[in-house]
Amino acid sequence: MARLEGSLEITGYVEAAEYRGLRFETALVGDGRTREFRVRHSFGRRPVSLTLYDGGGRAALAAYRCPDDSELIVSFYYPPAAGETFTAVVRR
Repeated sequence: MARLEGSLEITGYVEAAEYRGLRFETALVGDGRTREFRVRHSFGRRPVSLTLYDGGGRAALAAYRCPDDSELIVSFYYPPAAGETFTAVVRR
């Protein structure tokens, strides 16, 4: 991780690789009954976003809400099947 103190002058352009600094990743594993999953993060009051991936790495859709400053609740319309796994990526 790089840290910059002071000022920086850039001439030309800057190209960045994938930004990984402010992200949290966890697995959500279905049991065939549970529709809502709690995801705790440490980003505090900052706005966060959720990206969800299925077991094949494809983007998946589910609703989510933020009941407090360090938690998301991910809601599926139908409960994921037993053993069905999703990866939740929370970014700030």
